[in-house]
Amino acid sequence: MFECNACTLRAIRAIAGEVAVAGRPRPLILTPHLTTRKASTATQSTIPSEGGGEAYLNAAQRRHLERQEQSSQPKSIVRRFDTRNNDEEAAIAEKRIAVTSSRHIRKELEWLKDPAKLAEHVHYTLRCNEPEKAMELCRTASKDMQCVVSWNHMVDWNMKQGRIQDGLKVYNEMKKRAQFPDGHTYTLLLRGLVGLQGKDKKEKVPEEHVSRAVSIYQSMSSPTSRVKPSIIHTNAVLKVCAFGRDMDALWAIASKLPEVGGGAADHITYSIIFNALRYEVLSLKTEDRHAERIAQAGSSVNAGRKVWMDVVQKWRSGQIKVDEELVCAMARLLLLSGRINDHDDVLNLVQQTMEIERQIDPIDSAERHIGHVPQIEVPQDAVTAETNDVDAPIVSVESSTHEHAKDPTDRPDAKAYKTVKPLPKDPSKPKQPVLLPYTKPGNDTLSVLLDACSQMRVPKAASAYWKLLTSDIYGLQPDLHNFHAYLRFLMTNRSSGHAAEVVLHDLPKAGISRPMNLTFRLAMDACVRDSKNMHVLENATKIVDAMEKALADPDVVTLKKYLSLALNSDSGPKVVAAIDRLDPLIHNLRSRLTYGPASGGQSREIDLKAKTEILDFFRAVVGAVDTCMNRGLVPREDYGHWHSRRSQLKNFIGGSTKSVERSVIKLERAGRLREGQIKRFENGRMQFRLGEGKERTGPRRVRDEEDRAGYLPEALKGFRNRGGPRNVMRKGEEPGRHTFADSPADFGM
Repeated sequence: MFECNACTLRAIRAIAGEVAVAGRPRPLILTPHLTTRKASTATQSTIPSEGGGEAYLNAAQRRHLERQEQSSQPKSIVRRFDTRNNDEEAAIAEKRIAVTSSRHIRKELEWLKDPAKLAEHVHYTLRCNEPEKAMELCRTASKDMQCVVSWNHMVDWNMKQGRIQDGLKVYNEMKKRAQFPDGHTYTLLLRGLVGLQGKDKKEKVPEEHVSRAVSIYQSMSSPTSRVKPSIIHTNAVLKVCAFGRDMDALWAIASKLPEVGGGAADHITYSIIFNALRYEVLSLKTEDRHAERIAQAGSSVNAGRKVWMDVVQKWRSGQIKVDEELVCAMARLLLLSGRINDHDDVLNLVQQTMEIERQIDPIDSAERHIGHVPQIEVPQDAVTAETNDVDAPIVSVESSTHEHAKDPTDRPDAKAYKTVKPLPKDPSKPKQPVLLPYTKPGNDTLSVLLDACSQMRVPKAASAYWKLLTSDIYGLQPDLHNFHAYLRFLMTNRSSGHAAEVVLHDLPKAGISRPMNLTFRLAMDACVRDSKNMHVLENATKIVDAMEKALADPDVVTLKKYLSLALNSDSGPKVVAAIDRLDPLIHNLRSRLTYGPASGGQSREIDLKAKTEILDFFRAVVGAVDTCMNRGLVPREDYGHWHSRRSQLKNFIGGSTKSVERSVIKLERAGRLREGQIKRFENGRMQFRLGEGKERTGPRRVRDEEDRAGYLPEALKGFRNRGGPRNVMRKGEEPGRHTFADSPADFGM
């Protein structure tokens, strides 16, 4: 049968292996069967005798058999004989993973001998959100090469993620590993210490971040430092001090800057200083510290004037350039003041730096009248004493703008914004400019000019600046913020017709296809302030038409103002026309309540707030219909039509209110609603049920109890309080007509 002993032994081992592992699951058999015979069911279920056939197994088969026996034991038995501690197991597992990870890191570094390639790979690893691996790459690579750029990526990533402490730890660790920081490392650190406050200027940088930034900057200035601070580092640390409201540290650093050279102040430095002065004033709340804020505004403006004199001197000599950001920073600081001279100096500033002629006479000329400008009363304790020292940091605040206007040249810095010319040509300074490089105006320039004209109450000058900058001479394309500033100016001057033209024609002409809700609110506010104009409702209707074309979901606040404007007019046809104009928008808002917003992606809290506002608007419309009937603003033969419209809208309000109530309950249980939001919703619902909604109050109180009492016959007064039926068939009434007990038509009048 077999030709040799080896074949016979191989066959015996195969048979012995089958007998030894019979009855056990066999995922793998190392030695293949010599026959194709399948084991019978009885053979598979038979438990082999102890030690039967195992003598013929080789070493590989024995190891395979032992592994199967261990895996076939119950887990409880394995735990019973496992005497190792869980902590030891975790430590061993972590060590095994660390060894494996370290092996992988070293394998990757074999192909990253170039520091540039390593930095690129570290940056890619951080983009994949694997900071631990990137850190291990930097640590392992630091043993063999200088990889400062890779460490810089680690510092930058932590700072951008808001992990300031982790970024500082990376900075300290790279120094311990003999990776000497370069100039870019310090730039990343100082910029990162500003944190997220650089985007949200209302937040204040913590004091420990300011002290840390100043400490890092001072360490760079030490004699043993490898990297000396440049103006980039200076600007970064000044920005930290500005957002941290630490003016003492800011002035201490700025005072040590050289006048000329690589570390001298540039246009960015001065922009940061002007913005820091403005933030210091804005940080004071008007309600609590009004007098202190007025005094601080005057002090900051005076300090800014003195700094601007230094800017003009360096600009004339060609040491720095003046850009739009610097000019607008100084202009916004001037606008914080309550003095009309400071507001007028905004026009002088623009003329000085951009060569744009003033569109109104100077404030000290005889043709200029300022009597209509509101006066700001400065409390006596807020007025500081006038000093003879020109370099004093605080200059007194005038208690009256007229007193300041009488002698505008009483201080040396009063001429800081006069038109300047280049310095005479000096042969020893060939780089000195012959002509001043004037700044090109932009959108920010237009905004500050409009704000200045609005505060000085000079509408003609504002319109002249708008037409000049948007003309072909400068070719400025207004953005949405410019239009908002212009609409605020029109609102102040009650120019409802011009506001309607802006939103109806100028916005599409400027290429702004998606304006904000605020755009139409400002335009409608101009109509509200111009309510005495006989054509104001026509202008408001144009604004509603423009909003319907531009917005998928109309702004409810704008519609409320439009409806209130119509109710304030003593004309029934105008109120009816306004309600009819709102009818398609009401259908749109009903779809918004039922199917959600057109844009989608809103949180449940924002969606609930929008639904509550829509329901309040619908209640106001119902109140407007009641006003028309209670005041007799519509013919009596049309009462049935208005009853039908009122009933339809009121039924929809009832169904939607229940849906909103369920949403309120869910969000309240989840703790995602504030107490004020819940109370506001409950008040709106209850007031509507009582007929005293706050949207229906005012000159014509809707559904007022006294008005109802005047229309009701004496026999029917208190009828509803006695539990009488709401719908009563009266003599001569048509069967198909539905009446409602809270309208005069219900009582046959």
